[in-house]
Amino acid sequence: MSRRSKRRQRQRQRQERAEAASLAAMGMADQGGDLAGPIGLQYGEDDPIGFRTIEDGYIPMEVFPQFPKLPLELRREVWRLVLPEPQSIFITSNGFAQNIIIGNTRTQSWVYRPEASYKVPRLLSVCLETRQEVMIYHRPSFANQFGGVPIYYNAKTDLLHFENHEALLHFYGGSAPNYLPRSLTGGFRWNMREFHTKVTQVAVGKVEANEGMLGAMFNQMKGLKVVLIDNRIMRPEGETIMKEICDGVRELQMGWEEYTVERTDANRVRFKLVRSPQFKEIIQGWTGRIISEEEEATLLTEEAEARLMTENAAALEQGQQTN
Repeated sequence: MSRRSKRRQRQRQRQERAEAASLAAMGMADQGGDLAGPIGLQYGEDDPIGFRTIEDGYIPMEVFPQFPKLPLELRREVWRLVLPEPQSIFITSNGFAQNIIIGNTRTQSWVYRPEASYKVPRLLSVCLETRQEVMIYHRPSFANQFGGVPIYYNAKTDLLHFENHEALLHFYGGSAPNYLPRSLTGGFRWNMREFHTKVTQVAVGKVEANEGMLGAMFNQMKGLKVVLIDNRIMRPEGETIMKEICDGVRELQMGWEEYTVERTDANRVRFKLVRSPQFKEIIQGWTGRIISEEEEATLLTEEAEARLMTENAAALEQGQQTN
């Protein structure tokens, strides 16, 4: 054998060894193209049904080039299946003192600023189609409160969880009904329209007082349906005060009287006051509802029975007066 033939033989051997190593690294057995299984699958381990091939109609999950060719309706159904789950958006106070120097005069003022902790939906950065689908349900909201940077909020399933009443006050920019006289601020410092119209569920932790201020804030929220309160050391009459101010039974004070929203029976806010352990349990196991469907059904039944008893009592009294 000539030197040239030997050199070619060594080159072929090196090439065959390289190809074998490449196939082994890809997880494919050296059994020929017809018997090779999908990348990354081994018989009896990753493939629960058995060793299958693409020729059998099996397509590995990481390879689906036909997906963009599916009808738009089917693709949207797929994206809906992986939309973000309901989450609790934790909001804390992040205010700071600011020095103001005018000439030789130096003063200090407090800047109210909230801070939010939440998960940004990953589908926002997958492609334009997923981003559009996410933003149908998770709208960018509350940019005024967070320094121009919005958070993606689902009004139906997400919960705004304020650490305490101070966090809620920072969310308002320090100008809130029943907290400061309206003459000092001339109204709300920030645009609260989104908060007052979109938010349906709110949780406030570590409530020890300030029931009047909390009730006044809830009164402004026309879209609000349910409130979860972590009852630490509230006054005995604190719950009544908060509910009556929220429903507009009591007018707002400190010059905010004309802002009072009077609620009807149909849009009254439900309150759920619990102790800290149960409050923490609801937040950590957030499922999208403060009051479960079973609890809501029970409440509706009790309210219907109460209305019926009231109507019967009124009819009986009217009959007695007629006689």
